[in-house]
Amino acid sequence: MTSLAQLSRFMRRLSLLFSAVLVVAYLGFNLAVVYAPGWLSAPIMEGTIISRGIVMAILLIIGAVAATSLFVRLLNRRGDVLLEAIRKERRS
Repeated sequence: MTSLAQLSRFMRRLSLLFSAVLVVAYLGFNLAVVYAPGWLSAPIMEGTIISRGIVMAILLIIGAVAATSLFVRLLNRRGDVLLEAIRKERRS
């Protein structure tokens, strides 16, 4: 028997998991900015002007977009199935 509580529990667990992952990533980047500014400001290769901090920031943004896409995909895959089961139960 599928219930609205089961759907809510799934959504809450998924939201908390992805929120925790993104908070840890952003917190890690901010801690690097505070405690290792010299390392972040160093160029990625000799003779380039692109710093490690820029690369990390871009990777963080790309990771956040990827995590959001994965979150939506998982929610649609499992959440829609649960929601459809709830609708069928309520119709009968």
